[in-house]
Amino acid sequence: MSSLFTDCDCEHAIEIGSFEGLIDFLTLSNTAELFDVLYSESYKPGGASLRDKLSFVEARRLCRVIFAWFCDTYEIATSDDQLVLPATIRDKYFSGQVRALLRYKYLEDQDLKEVEREERAAGLATGVGGMVDRVTYDNFRHRIEQGIKGGVELVQDYQRLLRENPDDHYFENLSWPSSETYNLRRTSALDGALNFLLLT
Repeated sequence: MSSLFTDCDCEHAIEIGSFEGLIDFLTLSNTAELFDVLYSESYKPGGASLRDKLSFVEARRLCRVIFAWFCDTYEIATSDDQLVLPATIRDKYFSGQVRALLRYKYLEDQDLKEVEREERAAGLATGVGGMVDRVTYDNFRHRIEQGIKGGVELVQDYQRLLRENPDDHYFENLSWPSSETYNLRRTSALDGALNFLLLT
């Protein structure tokens, strides 16, 4: 492997064999899953180009292949050695990041509406809140509901938290909570390598 990659080539590579590295990878994977929601061109008439859409599909495919390899190669355990399914960590982080994005968009919408009200009250002709190209909270929420598997449930979960528990630790920002850490250990490296080759 060292003959194929120099230190320069790999200095930004994710070390997926640590829990911090797994979270870095899942951040990348979540971004791939949310490309259509996060990409501004998706909200324009006609949507993203076919080339961009195919790039998104390939990015998602690669992330899913890598995650499947990870599941075959590593185990995740709590501090008292209780096993946790990798998919549990993945799904928890994904839903948390979706909630955080919805919260950010909701607060941005409220701020811009307030600015627009103030501008109108002051008799100003231009309103920030009425910018034509702005992606509103409703636009954003609708794309999550329509474009993500389980998106309707994710939005409902966010709206429930908004009412019941606004201090939920996945609700405030995009980060994995620092209080939750796990240990990673390899299972069979050979089995993981063989399954990765089969998947690709």
